[in-house]
Amino acid sequence: MLILKNYLLKYRMKIKIYIIQVLLVVMFLPLQVSAQLNVDSLKRVVFHSNNEEALMSAYNDYAYLLYRSQADSAIYYAEKALSIAEKLNSNKEIFSAYNLLGLAWQTKGSYNLSIEYFKKELEYLPENDLNRAKTYHNMALTYRFLNNNNEALTHEVNALKISESNRDSVTVGVIYQTMCNIYRDMEDYELAEKYILKSIDIFEKVKNTGIDNRLSMLANAYSNYGNMLQKTGRLTEAVENHKKAAILQNESGDLYNKAIVYENLADDYKFMKRYSDALINYTLAKDIMQQLNSETDVGYEIMKIAEIYKETGEYSLALANLDSALNIFTRNNADAYRLDVYNSKYKVYDLIGNTELALQFYKKYNVLKDSLNTESKKLELLRLKEEFEVTQKEQQIVLLETENACLLYTSPSPRDRTRSRMPSSA
Repeated sequence: MLILKNYLLKYRMKIKIYIIQVLLVVMFLPLQVSAQLNVDSLKRVVFHSNNEEALMSAYNDYAYLLYRSQADSAIYYAEKALSIAEKLNSNKEIFSAYNLLGLAWQTKGSYNLSIEYFKKELEYLPENDLNRAKTYHNMALTYRFLNNNNEALTHEVNALKISESNRDSVTVGVIYQTMCNIYRDMEDYELAEKYILKSIDIFEKVKNTGIDNRLSMLANAYSNYGNMLQKTGRLTEAVENHKKAAILQNESGDLYNKAIVYENLADDYKFMKRYSDALINYTLAKDIMQQLNSETDVGYEIMKIAEIYKETGEYSLALANLDSALNIFTRNNADAYRLDVYNSKYKVYDLIGNTELALQFYKKYNVLKDSLNTESKKLELLRLKEEFEVTQKEQQIVLLETENACLLYTSPSPRDRTRSRMPSSA
């Protein structure tokens, strides 16, 4: 395990993929409530306190504030929280740290690593605990990003059972949104629409209640409905729902998801070939991401703007925007997005007849793609090696326990099979 951990600390998977694909707005369920956090007070503790117990909680809370826009910093602080929590044997802060590490690595696009941190978190949560439902939900999201909809659906059903038994309608409403997206991916649009309408109904009833930002949750429901309608070609209805979502996000003050709504609305207009409206909305999304200092997201919006210029035949503007996006992705080690830029530049140069540069970027695309595949295979081999070593060690322990039991003429206590020992990455 130590070999794998050291490797991961050096490697720090470079992919920075936010959950912003063309047809996607999703809702995270972290275990902290952001509205309750006083940023200035947190910073005073994080940067000036020597009290380990206070630091442990503050590091987790600070990581929560950062996990979407500054994932690397969130990982740094969550790991500091985890180190202290393990030292002080604080289960609550241990599972919170694992939760945040899972969310941050998910934000970065390192989905297998994200899942392993969520699995570690589950080891510290009781069977019917509502936080366990939220973790199953986050795992379902991650499996969906890996295009594993069967696992995603299994985990979402587990989350739903716990949430319903706890009578938590808010979590149920969020789960329905993801189930809509899963069924949409599976092209079962009837079930997709059924679940998203259930989610909308829940959040329409509770939008002005509770400490959570439920206006934002309702907005996400309308946005997901718009995405489903977009996928089925009902573009006018998609625009209507995305506009509803934009109004609600404006009221909620959730800037990040407001930017995502503008992006989805721009996608609608792109499919409708209303390119000037698409440009306006991608630019609105970019401006908000700049306000949030989320540089990789800024690069993503610039890349989408380049796509519009490519569609309208304004190839010089397309290339200029692709260059800007490439600089951002290179600076932030966002290799998956850099791959997209190389592919786009190859296509633009091919369209304008510059075969030399088209070939150059085609080669860069393939080299980077092979590199990413190689790193993925390395991690998988390390995971398998680690699992083999752990299995061997557990077998030795079982054998030793059996021998001791014979000597004492007693039966050993049943081993705790619910807390599986997982490697730190897969």
